[in-house]
Amino acid sequence: GNPLLLATAGLRGFYATLRDPVPALPRERSDGSPVLVAPLPLLARRYRYVEVIGRGRFSQLIHAIDTFSHNRPVAIKIMHRPHANIGLMESAHLSALNRADPNDTSYILRHFTSFYWHHYYCLVFELMQRSLKSSIRALSIKSQETRQPYSVSLKSIRLVALKMLIALAFCERKEIIHADLKPENIL
Repeated sequence: GNPLLLATAGLRGFYATLRDPVPALPRERSDGSPVLVAPLPLLARRYRYVEVIGRGRFSQLIHAIDTFSHNRPVAIKIMHRPHANIGLMESAHLSALNRADPNDTSYILRHFTSFYWHHYYCLVFELMQRSLKSSIRALSIKSQETRQPYSVSLKSIRLVALKMLIALAFCERKEIIHADLKPENIL
């Protein structure tokens, strides 16, 4: 590819957004979360909204495309407005954990950056493939269609357990305690 184009990845799109009028604030639900309706303008003049991945008590998670990094898929956690402080703490802790694990051997989610979008605090993460929970759910649906029992191999269970224990041990060594420890938040 063109080295100049690679060195300026995303700048053309960024400059184009500078000419755009300021977008209207998104509508808000009673819990302080934004109502996301496509098409959205670029978030932080950089991230193209794709879809909502999930919603929780304090935030919602979206799939987005990072237009500055060769259209890399990312996950963006948009904190509900009243819970921005939780996002700030999560960002600080994950950044510290990522700096302590520069070779990415501890199975800790990679946190790229954070920003404010209107008055919502947003954290940008690597986009993970399917969670273990959704993989098992997919196996369950498949088994109902084929009427065959499904199972997860012992080898797979051991591998997941090992990675989980490595991540938890790493957090313990760094004196980080997860406040909402449950399988969905680990796997």
